[in-house]
Amino acid sequence: MRVLPGRAALLSLALAAVLAGCALVSPRPAPDPARLRIADLLLIGFTGTQVAGNEEVRRLVCDVKVGGLLLFERYTSGQPRNMVSPEQISTLTRDLQALASRCVGRPLFIAVDAEGGRVMRLSPRLGYPPTLPAQELGARDDPAFTRAEARRMGLMLREAGINWDLAPVVDVAVNPANPAVVALGRTYSADPARVAAHARAFVEGMHEAGVLTALKHFPGHGSSRSDSHQGFTDVTDTAELSVELKPYRALIAAGMADSVMTAHVFNRGLDPWDPGPALRARGRRGAGPRRGRRRAPDLPEHGADRRPRRRAGGRRHHPRHRRRPPPRARGPRRGPPRRHAPLPPQVGVRSYIPRFSWNARRSSRAREMSECKT
Repeated sequence: MRVLPGRAALLSLALAAVLAGCALVSPRPAPDPARLRIADLLLIGFTGTQVAGNEEVRRLVCDVKVGGLLLFERYTSGQPRNMVSPEQISTLTRDLQALASRCVGRPLFIAVDAEGGRVMRLSPRLGYPPTLPAQELGARDDPAFTRAEARRMGLMLREAGINWDLAPVVDVAVNPANPAVVALGRTYSADPARVAAHARAFVEGMHEAGVLTALKHFPGHGSSRSDSHQGFTDVTDTAELSVELKPYRALIAAGMADSVMTAHVFNRGLDPWDPGPALRARGRRGAGPRRGRRRAPDLPEHGADRRPRRRAGGRRHHPRHRRRPPPRARGPRRGPPRRHAPLPPQVGVRSYIPRFSWNARRSSRAREMSECKT
């Protein structure tokens, strides 16, 4: 059989492709190990005052390879949890960093709550000097003094081996009777501009001491009528977002947001379709490993974990066992009724989730604001 020259060239090319096989397919690149280190995003508490003989610490640092550890002074019962004295804290943090260096070859984030005043883990009970609360600093209204006080606290933290302070509180004191932050003296002021000025001074003072910070409690806890540490807190009817988000906008625009801590509150005006994030983010203080995780909290006391009753026939009285109505024609999808006016673009949620924020997630409402930029 005679083959035309053009057709022969075509057959030769096809034969070369078959013989080359996978040569025409580029090999799949190996996954980047850095993208697989999910544990780097975890900030977890632990039990114990020393590293030697502490299997929980060894497992978290060497096996799980968490990115950070959170220190607490004591349990609610008053018994020590991680802190006993300045010397013990320095030894603990030094041993933690040495363990991380041996196991994973990188340093740890070691964090505490050091707001000043009542919320100060390096407290006078342990032998540290007293510190001023945010309410007193805001009443004095001298940002330079606030900066100097924050630098003093930051040097205390650095000397103790702590490199991340979960502060300042940038909640606006919308509700003077708020039991979570306002009544405890944890807020600077009811004026958002004053809150932003003192929070910025606090962050700058901490940075001068070499300590990272966290703005909290996003999107605002100063309007609630109840304490979220005691139960589920809904701020849908009390939140004033136009006021409470001003400090976040100002601080993030100025590059003062190392991280953001979300509040343990639910606001239907931000996410009316998915109440899950509020439940996942909520957790009782001092609950150790629950803090900073995206997991459902321990809620049996609120009825969220109660099992349905059994009927006489043995089947559980559960919605999935009920008889479902026949399907009907679907019209245009309608969301739940809005209880707030639509948020302006500059109040978008996604712009307040900076470089690393363990509890934060993009909500349904935030997905509608894709044009919002930081």
